[in-house]
Amino acid sequence: MTTTTKKKEQESQSNLTYEDIEPIVEYLVRVKAPTYTFDCWDIEDIAQEIRIICLYHALPKYDASKSKDKKQLINYFGRCVDNRLKNLKRDKYIRFTPPFSRQIVCKLETNTESNPDS
Repeated sequence: MTTTTKKKEQESQSNLTYEDIEPIVEYLVRVKAPTYTFDCWDIEDIAQEIRIICLYHALPKYDASKSKDKKQLINYFGRCVDNRLKNLKRDKYIRFTPPFSRQIVCKLETNTESNPDS
């Protein structure tokens, strides 16, 4: 099976266009964009990523024959967005400070035990 055959098969499964799913995508942008901001990725950047995920990744793979109502459509796109944004954050997040050290915790505990006045 060639790639063009696969693309045609995917297009026949889903007759939805972006205009059909735009209210769902904008709902996901309002709800999920503030949750996934990190480092230099602000709300506008995450909103753009959500739109790209829905249009170019989730919509071609969507099988309309399995869906019965709009709620299932929202759940499908929401799950796709969650998974992709979690992967994005995992792959792109950079921590510039070292993680909290266990040695510091031990020093703090011994200092508070030796000083009973505090």
